[in-house]
Amino acid sequence: MSSPRLLFHCKSPDIRVGEAQLQQALVELGFIGEAIDDTSGHHYAAGERFLDLLTFLGCSPVINLSAEDGDAYCFIELLSYEQPTFLHGSQSFQPRCRHCREPIPNWRDQIQASSPITCPSCGQAMSLSEVNWKQSAGYASQFVVVHNIYLHEAVPGEKLMTRLEGLTESKPWTYFYAL
Repeated sequence: MSSPRLLFHCKSPDIRVGEAQLQQALVELGFIGEAIDDTSGHHYAAGERFLDLLTFLGCSPVINLSAEDGDAYCFIELLSYEQPTFLHGSQSFQPRCRHCREPIPNWRDQIQASSPITCPSCGQAMSLSEVNWKQSAGYASQFVVVHNIYLHEAVPGEKLMTRLEGLTESKPWTYFYAL
């Protein structure tokens, strides 16, 4: 079973920052810390400003930042793909059409990166990046993944998003949750 995740990505699916450049920017910001010893080489401990760069919601959320305190600790993973990739969790919400705002009930049957999704209500075709995924899926070439953050437990702060946008020539970034 995968951990609950908060993922950030550029809204322009073809934009990808150099991995070293992204990693360095997140280190300088204090969002990520030391690399975690793993096989991928793309996992990082939370940095010293991690808690300042996310806004935690609700009453006193418990955020575990240390592997020594159990398996469900927060760590950050940097994912890059050659082509835009669609990521979602097993509990993704039913998306809505950007044109008529009606639900798209058969979206799972239509998922193919090269093909548009067609709204059964209005007949409009949309790319995966145009569908309103209601913060439960994303389509991009690069993702910053925060593991063990639950749905609506935290949102990225303005300083973090502004820094990410600075890496992509002011192209906006967004976020979603995968459970």
